[in-house]
Amino acid sequence: MNRTSRLLPNRAVRAAVRLAVTALALSLIIPAPMASAAPTASLVRVIRTFDWVNPSPDPTGLAYLPSKRALVVVDSEVEETPHFEGKNIWFTRLRGGVIKAFDTLSYSAEPTDVAIGGVGNAMFVSDDSMDRVFWVRKGPDGAFGTGDDVVASFSTRLFNSHDPAGLGFGAKSLWITDGDNETSKQRVYRIRRGPNKVFDGVAPAGDDIVKSFGTENLGLRRPSDVAYDPETGHLFIVSALDDFIVETTLRGSLVTSWDMSATNIQFPAGITLAPASNDSGTINVYVADRGLDNDSFPNENDGRIYEFKLTT
Repeated sequence: MNRTSRLLPNRAVRAAVRLAVTALALSLIIPAPMASAAPTASLVRVIRTFDWVNPSPDPTGLAYLPSKRALVVVDSEVEETPHFEGKNIWFTRLRGGVIKAFDTLSYSAEPTDVAIGGVGNAMFVSDDSMDRVFWVRKGPDGAFGTGDDVVASFSTRLFNSHDPAGLGFGAKSLWITDGDNETSKQRVYRIRRGPNKVFDGVAPAGDDIVKSFGTENLGLRRPSDVAYDPETGHLFIVSALDDFIVETTLRGSLVTSWDMSATNIQFPAGITLAPASNDSGTINVYVADRGLDNDSFPNENDGRIYEFKLTT
């Protein structure tokens, strides 16, 4: 008997043992429960930003200004379209009527998002072309969008954010979403002021404290905006590539999510929490939809803002 034939029985035994072990392991696996479907975000109202006298074809950012009971809307692409009328930021009523409109051209040609800080005297504006966040403070006239506004800024590149798309403010922090597909980084950054009590970026330019969490495990492939809910202390996040709203803790742990797909939303770009437009006294979520991309459709004018009631 040669060496090969002597090894065959041992191989057969080992193969049989492996099969038996595999069968036993499979029999011990407990099937995971099927994930329940996400609750649906109930549509309340649609604001057609393309119908404004100074239209917004691509509303990219949203915030709420309590002192005016107004939505703040920014459009980072409008100046690239034939619909540009010299306005890229709007204050509107909760039902969509425009209160005032102005431009940020003196410091940003492409305002990507906006957040209202403190008691409403500070407005933060992101620019994902310059990778900067601008801090705008009202001047002596007490109004935003006038010549006496005080403007400062800081770079997000110093903490490795190269696509600061969305902004939110809450928990004494400035929140930034970054969906930079070129570096495969999808993150939410939390910026807290350092000892000098001013948002001025990280060292060496400033002393802010920055932490972050990824959004891929939340199913958000390109986070486009974030809003803070003072009632729960949670974050609400949307993604340009996904048709659902995600609620998380401040550290990025999933709380729940809501499905927006019934609206056929195309490009979720901005999110904010604000009082319901029907004066019901509840807090609803407003989501901006850019619609078609103006790079592929240069004459498009299809921007919308969806108001949702979220129930669990």
